[in-house]
Amino acid sequence: MLLSFAARADESEPSLIVGTWGGAYEAAQQAALFSPFEQFSGVRIRTAEYTGGLSILDEATPPDILDMLENEAELACQAGHLKSISHAEILSAGSIATSPNRGPGPLMQDEFSLADFHSDVFEPCSVAHLTYSTLIAYDESAFTGEKPMKIEDLFDLQRFPGKRGLQRSPAALFEWAMMAEGVPLGQVYDLLSTERGLRLVTQRLDILRDQIIWWDDPAEAVTLREQGKVVMASGYNGRFFDAWNRGAAINMIWDGQIIDRSVWAVPKASSADMALVNSFLRFALHPERLAHMARLIPYGPLRFSAFGYIGLHPDTGMVMSDHLPTAAHHLTSALHRDTRWYARTFQLRNRVFSDWLGRDTIESE
Repeated sequence: MLLSFAARADESEPSLIVGTWGGAYEAAQQAALFSPFEQFSGVRIRTAEYTGGLSILDEATPPDILDMLENEAELACQAGHLKSISHAEILSAGSIATSPNRGPGPLMQDEFSLADFHSDVFEPCSVAHLTYSTLIAYDESAFTGEKPMKIEDLFDLQRFPGKRGLQRSPAALFEWAMMAEGVPLGQVYDLLSTERGLRLVTQRLDILRDQIIWWDDPAEAVTLREQGKVVMASGYNGRFFDAWNRGAAINMIWDGQIIDRSVWAVPKASSADMALVNSFLRFALHPERLAHMARLIPYGPLRFSAFGYIGLHPDTGMVMSDHLPTAAHHLTSALHRDTRWYARTFQLRNRVFSDWLGRDTIESE
């Protein structure tokens, strides 16, 4: 089936603007998703800088599609800031866009089956496409003897002295504080829902208060580490992998990793043709596209069939499935983020964290 799309008023060809995260991640998207989609469909993909949060949804002309954290997308959906997504249209064979002068490409052959997707991939306002983890990375050269291996080592300034680069957000910090207190993984969110749990969190964070350098942009986490300003930093596994792959003296602490998902979502104020949006989403969910992403940066696909295509890193020849957050040897002490709990406790967590920081408000996560 051939579909054509009207060009935007200010352009001579159809296009989509995608809000995404920059750095090695966006470079991987460009190679695995954006450029191939342009070649396949004749639709131009432009990118806009996005580092999380909900404020971008208040703009008069937000990006057409956003690559969002799952918990933030759920919160935005509940607040009415996102469009509903027709999953039936994404899954239908006719939703692949092909330019009239190109004809259908090989990806038209994809047969979508819900059984091939992980659970809860399709939500009313979003489509999940990959897993990633938030974890701690450390400078191998900073500790000549014993190395930090457990999440509680983040809080141990006696054995592992030095500055910590941490995201200015309660996300992950609260969970890690609970884990460092010895709370079993299955009880972390239950205890965080109590005054006692939140009191334990702030007491644990007090240990680090004078040793923290805060970051807001995920790229800063790697920069702080590479510049030697911190000996440990929180951040995303893919960005730390990229730094390590480039030769940085960096190692990751998989103990206590928090596994999360990225989702595609469409801002309410987006003027994009939804048929074109659905076409892109279908293309981006193809198992070969998901696997191509995972070959370049170790974020896990959310289609089971994609794992058979991952293979080796194109430059180093590493088996990339071994570096995914969901690799079996990384899952023994992993916590899966409870996105519904996050949406439900957004105000509470920010207030507790703000009070701990000693100021009234903080930016949206």
